[in-house]
Amino acid sequence: MGGLALLPFFQSLRAGVRAMVSAIEAAEGYGGQGDAARAYLDLATALFERAPSALLAIGGYSGTGKSSLAAGIAPDLGAAPGAVILRSDVARKRLMGVAPEAPLAEIAYSGDVTRRVYAHLQGLARQALAAGATVILDAVHGDAEERQAAAALASAVGVPFCGLWLEAPPPVLRSRVEARQGDASDATMAVLESQLARGTGDVGWAHLDAGGTASEMRTAALSRVARAGIEAR
Repeated sequence: MGGLALLPFFQSLRAGVRAMVSAIEAAEGYGGQGDAARAYLDLATALFERAPSALLAIGGYSGTGKSSLAAGIAPDLGAAPGAVILRSDVARKRLMGVAPEAPLAEIAYSGDVTRRVYAHLQGLARQALAAGATVILDAVHGDAEERQAAAALASAVGVPFCGLWLEAPPPVLRSRVEARQGDASDATMAVLESQLARGTGDVGWAHLDAGGTASEMRTAALSRVARAGIEAR
């Protein structure tokens, strides 16, 4: 996350180079390149405009589509190129020193390791927010302490917060978990059944129906985000 604050500069630099190339091509008689040069120059300037930062947390049982939703709404949030997604499944694998698709032993999902993962995500989110980015935390957030920590981080940093809790009928979740392949998540049917049996208590976040299409979920999520005072591009 250390170089995140420099991203607008390098994006603007790239747009400036494209503006120069297009201007040269326009001078050499290539049609339409004058308009392209002006558009790239406007983009180079706009990329330095800071968008307000925010913190979103997407929670829900395995199979609710947290990662798909995060990827679907990230481009619309924060400064270009969009929100930074911090996924617990990927963070856990990195902490364990393995590739995202490599399966982990059961011990890697102990309470102690899980607390390390959430603390690591909090640290990364704090760095990204300090750099001016909007952040999406993609994790189950099944415990009240995990949900409270996300909201507390936003309050401490001074940015708006929106918590989204995804829900879908158990048969839908079971079919999704059973069909999952080549993903960073190691969630099995046994993990899902354990989550369903344990429950969460009063979540306190906005509940979204995760049983519909990706487009429906995206629209509903952005509506909830807007109600939390977070602007979408």
